[in-house]
Amino acid sequence: MRLGTFLYMVSLCMAINSSRQEHEANLFASEFLLPSLSVKNILPNRDLCIDDIRMIAHTFKMSFTSCAIKAVALSNTEEETVLYYEGRILKWYASAIRGLKKVFVPNRCPINLMAQQPVCCCTGVWESMYTGTVRQEIINIYGNQWLVLLSGTPKYHY
Repeated sequence: MRLGTFLYMVSLCMAINSSRQEHEANLFASEFLLPSLSVKNILPNRDLCIDDIRMIAHTFKMSFTSCAIKAVALSNTEEETVLYYEGRILKWYASAIRGLKKVFVPNRCPINLMAQQPVCCCTGVWESMYTGTVRQEIINIYGNQWLVLLSGTPKYHY
């Protein structure tokens, strides 16, 4: 039997892309390309900023977006959230705030991303997630795709 025929028959007999397998493959790839211990060792002992994520992306030669997700997940302060908006519509988010529920994350961006300064401190804009002043950094990934990095004092009603 030829190898191609054998592999085809095996694929018919077992689920090669089960949800669990996909999740495990993603975890493996993430850890292989951006090892948690290595990333954790270079994270600052303060709130993350865009420049920290740029440095990680440069060090590991990885995309800014994947490094933002990993850096926020491993944050030393556990006060950051990264939001990904297409236009003003939320597509996904990652947060160091343990237990942050999607219901508290604005589905529609509360600011005009194109008119906003790249870095600012604001009050009242992200009140569903944070109390007081929030440091907000915005980066345009491509076209109408935006990452917003937030840090501040989280509301602990999650």
